Amino acid sequence: MGAIFNTSGTLTIIDLLSSTFTENFSATATNAALISDLANTANISSWHFANAYGLVATGPGSGSVNLHWKVWLDYFDGHQGDQVRAAMAAALSGYNKYEAIEFFAYQDDASFVPSVSDHLNNTGKYSLIVTVKTPTYDQLNQLP
Repeated sequence: MGAIFNTSGTLTIIDLLSSTFTENFSATATNAALISDLANTANISSWHFANAYGLVATGPGSGSVNLHWKVWLDYFDGHQGDQVRAAMAAALSGYNKYEAIEFFAYQDDASFVPSVSDHLNNTGKYSLIVTVKTPTYDQLNQLP
């Protein structure tokens, strides 16, 4: 996520995720290929998924943002990312129960821990909350 936190790169990536999985949840939930690719962690890495579905930065400075995003997503894939992706695919497939997937990252200098939980909205549907406890990009490269 960029160089985490509150960098323009991180905010760009969060905006892309929010646009796809929150603001446009209904349209995303009808994209069977996206849902299949999201769930199929053995065949498509998170980085390749992000590229295929427009979840990468564009414009000035995008090269650096995307380099950090790739490193972060590769780390994500090796640390329970498949479980998060499966939950996301299930939420998209459960359109009658879910209306959004929301993403939160918070800094932890020593560990990388993704998790998911459900939040009941006042509409009677749920948001899948994806939370990742993560070090900054520089610290991520120093983890065992």
